[in-house]
Amino acid sequence: MQQKPKLIINEQIKHLKKLNITFENTTENQAKSFLAKHSYLFKLKSFAKNYRKDANGYQNLDFEYLVKFSSLDSIFRSLVLELSLVCEHLIKTQICAISSENLRDDGYETVREFQENIDEKKRQTLKNQTVFTLEKLLKNTANICHYGFLLRLQILVSLLGFMNFT
Repeated sequence: MQQKPKLIINEQIKHLKKLNITFENTTENQAKSFLAKHSYLFKLKSFAKNYRKDANGYQNLDFEYLVKFSSLDSIFRSLVLELSLVCEHLIKTQICAISSENLRDDGYETVREFQENIDEKKRQTLKNQTVFTLEKLLKNTANICHYGFLLRLQILVSLLGFMNFT
């Protein structure tokens, strides 16, 4: 596979023109500014796949449309991130609520069972993340030795990130 050359901003504009992407609604200078400050060619070109292409290049595609797709993509990513954080919070809240209502659950046993039922790689990752997070929270390694890895469920849940639930 042949390597493609790196294109500076001016060459990126020329490349887009070769693909029949127009600059009627956005000036080339505005496009250069957008490419330099807000996005990058590879990402913008991925949005062009929504348009028909023939031997001459893309049909009815102005750079402004790519900018709008980029803006929508950014808004969508922010929304998905916000929803993910809300879901993470609600799941953690539910786990803690269930544990709090269960009189047979001391919080420690649940964590021991959790640690026993995950593979060694995940266990080590969790241990490293827990130490790192506790170090940040306590800013004192001696206190971590005091706590060891006997964590109550409520503490573990607050330390876990969303990806640790999978």
